[in-house]
Amino acid sequence: GKNLFATLARNSGYEVLDLGVKVSKEEIEEKIKEYRPDVLGLSGLLTRSCFEMVEVAEYLSRNESVPVMILGGAALTENFVKERIAPKYKKKVFYAKSAMEGVRILNELFSKKNI
Repeated sequence: GKNLFATLARNSGYEVLDLGVKVSKEEIEEKIKEYRPDVLGLSGLLTRSCFEMVEVAEYLSRNESVPVMILGGAALTENFVKERIAPKYKKKVFYAKSAMEGVRILNELFSKKNI
């Protein structure tokens, strides 16, 4: 998931900061303030991580407005992102079912300057 996406994104010319796994929402917020990314990527393969993403979106919506790309796995669906994560966040939320689709979305966003 995230490692494949990071590799593909880097090979497509994007700078990627990989925070690792089981990163707290507070640490994510700190890194957003420190690095000022154009997009925040969240990825998860387990059902539990899906609900953690809802909490991260809700927490970050208070102070951050960086667009979020949710990279799906077996437990994460586009409907879950639209119904549970997107309503909690005040900026754009994008869903990618695969690493390749995630890079395609980045290419679209940056070519159109939609961010």
